[in-house]
Amino acid sequence: MTSHIQEKALKNQGHYSALQKTVQQDNAIPKNFTIDELEPMQVLMNDMMINYVDKVRKEPERFIIERSCMERVFNLVPSEITNNHTMMYKN
Repeated sequence: MTSHIQEKALKNQGHYSALQKTVQQDNAIPKNFTIDELEPMQVLMNDMMINYVDKVRKEPERFIIERSCMERVFNLVPSEITNNHTMMYKN
């Protein structure tokens, strides 16, 4: 069954462009990759997000601002982002 699938895939590759052939040849996930290596990073990111949401919930007046007319027209980011405070807009 596997050889039949591989034969069909090779036959279909005749219609691929050079870029498609290059991308198709590489595995999406390396064979020696272990998913367990990602878990510590996932836990760290989840903790950071939970802390951020808690800060915003406790002090919404500090972290949630109204967009000014100029910010809406020119789609500008809040100036507070440069001060390492991530801000959120009401809308």
